[in-house]
Amino acid sequence: MHVRDAIVIGGGPAGSAAFALLRVRGLDVVWIPGPARPHAALALSLPPTCGPLFQRAGFGSLWDAPEPLRSGANRVHWAGETRHEAFAPGMSARLCEAGDLERWMRRDAQAADGTSSGRTTSAGRLLAGRAVTIEPGTEASAVRVEAPGASATHHARWVLDCTGRGGVSVRCGLAERTAGPAALAVSARWRVRDGSPEAAAADTVIESQSDGWGWSIPLPDGTRDVSFLVDPRHSALVRGDLEVLYAERLRAAPELGALLSGAERRSAAWACEAGPYAVDPPARPGLLLVGDAASALDPLTSFGVKKALASAWLATAVVETALTEPDLLDAALLLHTTRERAIPARLRSDTAGFATDAERVHAHPFWTARARAEEDGLLAADPDVEGLRTDPEVLRAFAALREPEHVGLTPGRVQTALRPTVVGTRVGLEERLLTPRWPDGVRHLRGVDLLALARLARPDIEVPELWERYCRQEEPVILPDFLGALSVLVAEGVLRMVRSPSPS
Repeated sequence: MHVRDAIVIGGGPAGSAAFALLRVRGLDVVWIPGPARPHAALALSLPPTCGPLFQRAGFGSLWDAPEPLRSGANRVHWAGETRHEAFAPGMSARLCEAGDLERWMRRDAQAADGTSSGRTTSAGRLLAGRAVTIEPGTEASAVRVEAPGASATHHARWVLDCTGRGGVSVRCGLAERTAGPAALAVSARWRVRDGSPEAAAADTVIESQSDGWGWSIPLPDGTRDVSFLVDPRHSALVRGDLEVLYAERLRAAPELGALLSGAERRSAAWACEAGPYAVDPPARPGLLLVGDAASALDPLTSFGVKKALASAWLATAVVETALTEPDLLDAALLLHTTRERAIPARLRSDTAGFATDAERVHAHPFWTARARAEEDGLLAADPDVEGLRTDPEVLRAFAALREPEHVGLTPGRVQTALRPTVVGTRVGLEERLLTPRWPDGVRHLRGVDLLALARLARPDIEVPELWERYCRQEEPVILPDFLGALSVLVAEGVLRMVRSPSPS
């Protein structure tokens, strides 16, 4: 029995990225992508922040390619207000159909090589067929694959389940899915009038409704995907009248209706599951759930593909760590589990703000359930910078640090612990600060090393000198980010301010 390093199952963004990254690392890996996505697939709007992850996962040429349409802004009609949200100069979203993105990523994953990293690329075999069962094991895991007229079992030390919604692990009873608010996306394709402003504009359009919301994404072929998120218990859906429901939703969307004035319908209405969920456990010895197989996000976040790439990057780091540094296996599995649970929790909290705005106007249970969404106590991968900017304690500390007095800082409650993190392409242990806000530890905020900053502070060093010393010892940072990080340390009790009167 030949036992490979890894088997990747699933051919979406997570599976493509995982296979490409493992190949580049020179591992003995087999990929079972499964059948291509059906023709009917939602359009995607990939925010500019996806760019670095495409680069990191080896798909930078795809992000820079002309195939995806580029968009510089979103037009948002939400809870009775309209705004035009332009991206920063030089930044743009990428718009494409999900099936096209999958095909492009499969193509680039098969062409991935490790010459740029100096590593030897593995053979990286592709297998036809469909993975039907997984049997995880501590020494070797097994994947049963069915193909027309044949079936076979393949073995590897690690299996990465990237099979998305309704993934193989859940079907095999290896993990349990916990659903969030139920939702279906109901969609159809349109061609707007040639020469119209709508045909020329590459903006994504978003519009809230009394018990749902709609959006339109332009595509490279000149069509627009127009979709609505609805509760699957809607009476028209219960009756099976999908076309009736779609027409009803369109009539209740004045902005999207105006966008489609005179447009030609190019497809029948179709629907797919779109509600958020989490799967537990997302990691165990020999098996990692990756991308949507581990958790799925509310479409309102637009971060589904970004999360899939980040999940694949982390999963491949876990595999490499387990194969080369088995003593760190438990730490690596803990990191994967924490991240897979925490990122959806953070984004649920973020989208709850949009739902709260809609609830004030529409007062419907659809929005009430989403407005009450709260974090489940697990930490997100990075500090919530936007939340810190409005935190009263942080704001008070920031104001005090800017007062015209001599201000030094003295250590307060400085507690640290080793926590797993990704270092290069593997999981390692990093010393982090433990604070009331971050009991699991935090190290960096806006590029500032909080622990290094806390250790530099002294009562006889004023803030301007402390900034200069920090920039000499660590990576230089701009003053606003430095003051923000310092304010957080004061607000968390890690540092205490000491003042003396200004000299006359």
